[in-house]
Amino acid sequence: MGDAGALSATLNLLVAAGNPIVVAPAPGNRSKPYVVKRSGANSWRAFEREARAWSIIFEASSARLIPYRLADDGGFEEDTSAAEEFELAKGVDPIARRIVSLAAQCGPR
Repeated sequence: MGDAGALSATLNLLVAAGNPIVVAPAPGNRSKPYVVKRSGANSWRAFEREARAWSIIFEASSARLIPYRLADDGGFEEDTSAAEEFELAKGVDPIARRIVSLAAQCGPR
């Protein structure tokens, strides 16, 4: 990932669309997560070992970029100690640039 402009455009579209409610599939109907297949990983566990993830929490005048880390019991958990604040008056471009910068710094775990 190296295109902050494309990420910024996507973030703008997602913010405008809001956060729709998605119905979770029944436990027996779950398939391999799409992101695992697209990443080329052979399993969810392999994906977890190499994945980097962030959440963005939008508030009235600011946004928080929160990285995720591997949890002791498997899966991911927020690393709130590494959260960063951004003023929304500057738009989402600084957030997109920061995510691209962080992703470029990531090497294998």
